[in-house]
Amino acid sequence: IVPAATKSWVDETSDEPNNFGDVDALMFCGAMRILAEWRVLRQVPDGYKGYAVGMSLGHKDVVQNVVKIESAIHDLIELRKQDYQDALDDMEGAWDEASCQSDGGANEPTCVAVRSERPRVTSPLPALRSPTLRELLQYEIDEGIQNLEKLPRLKENSAGMGLLWVRRQLAYQTEVFSNVLLVPSQYESVTDAVAAAYSTIYDQFHGWAVQKIFNY
Repeated sequence: IVPAATKSWVDETSDEPNNFGDVDALMFCGAMRILAEWRVLRQVPDGYKGYAVGMSLGHKDVVQNVVKIESAIHDLIELRKQDYQDALDDMEGAWDEASCQSDGGANEPTCVAVRSERPRVTSPLPALRSPTLRELLQYEIDEGIQNLEKLPRLKENSAGMGLLWVRRQLAYQTEVFSNVLLVPSQYESVTDAVAAAYSTIYDQFHGWAVQKIFNY
């Protein structure tokens, strides 16, 4: 398996510098696992036990949702491997079993293998690659894992749902960094900056009990 073939995209309808592009799904999962571990080790101040609990929950949330993405990646790669093997068979000239002949007695029928009449593929096969996140989501649509009629509601144990919540964790961390840079011009303390980041990203998604843990 080689890395995904990625490319950059540009929104030509906007003058803002909003270039974006494809992301290798496996590399994304690896980066998110590192982020989850790093936050627990480096971003929990001594004495903030409540916040430490919140970060531990955040770590668990990231890992559980990354597993959903990784599981879908594995399924898609297995599907691609089968397609790849089928293409190899075509290149080599597959052998098919011909009709069997029997003498009508107790002996086993005689079968003769003959070369398939399928045309041989002679062009080089593309490398077997990891999917991009875009390809992974398209795979779930094509396989009927996500019901388009129910969007934006996603299937619980799916790459789409996993990516949604992992992205929120990434957005929260980005918001924390941005807010900390505004201390003391906009926020009186780092605590206020972090609380504001949580409110921006998670208030509408978390219940009262979880909000109290993060804002302790």
